Amino acid sequence: MRNLLAATVRLFAPGLFGFDPTRLAGFIYNFAKEVPLLNHFLRVTVTANAVVKELTVGSSRLAELRRRTEEFASHEDWSALRASMLFGSNEDIVYMERYDCDPEIKIVELRDHTSVCKPEPAYRTPLEFVYGRSSSARA
Repeated sequence: MRNLLAATVRLFAPGLFGFDPTRLAGFIYNFAKEVPLLNHFLRVTVTANAVVKELTVGSSRLAELRRRTEEFASHEDWSALRASMLFGSNEDIVYMERYDCDPEIKIVELRDHTSVCKPEPAYRTPLEFVYGRSSSARA
């Protein structure tokens, strides 16, 4: 019987290291934090939203997830905990990083957080990545 924990995992721009908006999204987010009235609403929203709170860069939840994943991934048969990741070079939503047990991150030029995973007739990289044949992404 094949080991169910031996698998190939592919992730598109995962938020494993937190929400870290840059460019226009970052400007809007950081601007809202600086304007007292907007900050009041932003703080209430973030405090009330457990997902947003847990995705803060450096959160204890993300640190514990990393610790456990790297510990379990050290078992030879648990390849499902070692993920290949694909990011766009214009990533503007999440912090781009990998666990120590993961292969090198692959980066696609001229793609961002929302477009890196969407195949088009002239952009087949997401399909190639899922099938393990990503030639147009650089490490």
